[in-house]
Amino acid sequence: MIRRDGTVEAIAKTGNTVLGFLEYLTYDNATITMAPGDSLLLYTDGITEAMNANKDFFAEERLETALKTLSDVSSKQIVSDIIKETQAFAAGFPQSDDITGLAVTFLNHS
Repeated sequence: MIRRDGTVEAIAKTGNTVLGFLEYLTYDNATITMAPGDSLLLYTDGITEAMNANKDFFAEERLETALKTLSDVSSKQIVSDIIKETQAFAAGFPQSDDITGLAVTFLNHS
C-alpha cells in the first residue's frame, strides 16, 4: 500500500493458497481501508526475487524504497517504474520468473 503521503505499508499475508490454484479451496477474507490518493500494488515474487549478476535479490526492502517515491503518480506509472527499477537492478542478468504487477489507486471524484 502506498499512502498518499508517501508512507508504504505491507499488507499482512493471510496464509491462503494462491487464488485459483485449486477450485475447491476456501479462503479467509480480510479488509483494508484506502483513502483518496492511496494506491495498492499487487505483484508476483518475480519482482522481489529478481537477481543481479552477484545473485543479490531485488527484495522487499528495495521495492519499498522505490515505492516511497511513487505516492503521487498514476497506477500505470507505479507498475512501469517498478518494472524499470527491477530491470535496472538485474542489469541484463537473465530473468528466472515472471515479473507481474497490478496497481490500483483510490480516486475520489465526488
